[in-house]
Amino acid sequence: MSNWQTAKRVVQERIHRFGPSDPDIISRAICKAIRHYSGTNFYFNQASYDFTTVDGVDEYGPESSDGLGDGYPSDMNKPIKISMKVSNTWYEIKPIPIDLYRDLYMTNQYKGFPRHFAWFGKKFLLEPTPNGAYDVKIDYIKNIGEPSAQYDGLVWSYTVDGQSVADTYSNSWLVEGQDLICAKATWYVASQHLQEIGLANAAYEDERQALEELTIDSHTIDYAPDPTPWF
Repeated sequence: MSNWQTAKRVVQERIHRFGPSDPDIISRAICKAIRHYSGTNFYFNQASYDFTTVDGVDEYGPESSDGLGDGYPSDMNKPIKISMKVSNTWYEIKPIPIDLYRDLYMTNQYKGFPRHFAWFGKKFLLEPTPNGAYDVKIDYIKNIGEPSAQYDGLVWSYTVDGQSVADTYSNSWLVEGQDLICAKATWYVASQHLQEIGLANAAYEDERQALEELTIDSHTIDYAPDPTPWF
């Protein structure tokens, strides 16, 4: 099974003929590659969640661990689509910028069936304010584990949600998304550390192809970032 160690080995094999590379440089590059794509909608990080609005409440944050929260699940990275059920019919609630939301909120001092939402400060804000209990479905990008690097002045360490990353650590970024993440990590090492333009360009092409394949597999992908630009 693909895991943290596998990803490091793949990147190392791609750069080995250009000289030795610090293992920590490779590990940090993998962390950066996952962070770059963590907000992108792929088939392996999609999820849905249902909840009910509260009359007079327009602001919804993450649900609490005791199940008494008022909004979305704690593993949500950002919403893809929000739909609301009215008279047995589902309607999509359109996203709007926070500035427009504030203008509408100040102008429309009434309650009703929400038609817009703004995503701001890890909360979503409904406009107009709900005038009753509506069933809501959120399709969202799920946080499936984003390794981060820390340096204590002597050594680098890597954690996910406060837990140490071992070589056997694995998640969907390192399995279904391995080709994409390893290509992106190779680009980081080649361009920022080895200064090898040819290798960086080859990694860019690998990244582009991997992104295209995942986009086809995902079907509903709607805002994948562009790959790293050419030199």
